[in-house]
Amino acid sequence: MNSSQGLIRDAILGAVHKNQPASRPMPHIPHFGFNDNNDLVESFSQGVARMAGEVIAETGSDLDSFVRNRFPTAKVICSAVPEC
Repeated sequence: MNSSQGLIRDAILGAVHKNQPASRPMPHIPHFGFNDNNDLVESFSQGVARMAGEVIAETGSDLDSFVRNRFPTAKVICSAVPEC
């Protein structure tokens, strides 16, 4: 970087620093009641249901067979976990 580039850079950074808004405290984040329910599985299940999903609590010992029986017409079954 030559001296004129350094002067331009310093001028730009100085202008940005000078024109920053004043500091202010972070806003209050309201409590949404998540800690009110001690049953986290139930809270999770309700959230999934609100998104039109379904939580399957018991799959038996063979998860692969369960998924294939649950979705018999699926051509491809993908998962983000190695168990399935």
